[in-house]
Amino acid sequence: MRRIIVVLLAALAVTMVFTRTWWLPPKTLEVVLSGQSPYWFPFYLAREEGFFRREGLDVRVSVAASRGDLAAALNREPVVALAGPDVLLTSPSVMFARVGRLDPTFLLSREPGEFRWSSLQGSSIVGYPPGTEEQAVLETVLKKEGVRAQYQVTVLENIPPLLRIPAFLAGTGRFLQASEPTASLLEYRGQARVSAFPGAVAGDLPAGVFLASPAMVRDHPRELAAFTRAIYRSLVWLAHNPAPGRDAARYLPGVDPAVIAAALARYQKAGVWPASPVISRKVYRNWVNMMEEAGELNKPVPYERAVDPLPSLQALQTPLHKRWIWPALN
Repeated sequence: MRRIIVVLLAALAVTMVFTRTWWLPPKTLEVVLSGQSPYWFPFYLAREEGFFRREGLDVRVSVAASRGDLAAALNREPVVALAGPDVLLTSPSVMFARVGRLDPTFLLSREPGEFRWSSLQGSSIVGYPPGTEEQAVLETVLKKEGVRAQYQVTVLENIPPLLRIPAFLAGTGRFLQASEPTASLLEYRGQARVSAFPGAVAGDLPAGVFLASPAMVRDHPRELAAFTRAIYRSLVWLAHNPAPGRDAARYLPGVDPAVIAAALARYQKAGVWPASPVISRKVYRNWVNMMEEAGELNKPVPYERAVDPLPSLQALQTPLHKRWIWPALN
């Protein structure tokens, strides 16, 4: 019996040494979100399930009130931003990992019936403002499907963001471009139905990314590598398990749990989350080409300056214990 106890204590000591969580205080890292969304679920999962803690990180969360606040936050250290890649247009920052591979918006109709892209002709869409990735995605998809924006279909891009949904509910536009949880909420209330997913047509993009300042990338490589390993664990976990709504509930206060569950299930079924956090040259080029064709990118930033793939590549080299990828038992 004494021998068994000694062996167990030795095993526990070895485990504690290799996890490094008992003798090193956690490093504090602030993550500034561009907004709360089910689309950021891999990040929520990593925080709620303790993946960051296992990497020796104490991750704190705040939400930027505007794009200017987000850009200002990136000037502080240690700070990481979670947003769309269009932040590069207004802030000298670097993308080092992604959590989204497809644009998160859906096309909703106020009328039931079978949808074809050609059925948009002669109608109007409540879209996003110019300069946004969502607007560029819709324009790209319409062009691919042979529908001429502002000629065969009117895209309403001048409605302020906070008034887009009220305007649609008041009768403006036949279609609405919206992300989750708005899409599932309007369906839940019987006010609209999801007709199409433009992201599937637009293709693989760095649609949701983690960004940091060049100084942060230079001065805190270990923290960024540990952070990205935790995100990679989330992505692997989601590849084998349904997204649990409980892990997103406190980030979406006031949203019905049934709506959260529906939103996560829709995103997971659509395949919006990537298999790995790496932002490849091809994926970045896809985004640059899309923004250039939409007239929103006059001088693209070279891949070497816009992306630092090292934290993500290091995460892929980390052996993941089988318990991280087995289906959950709950």
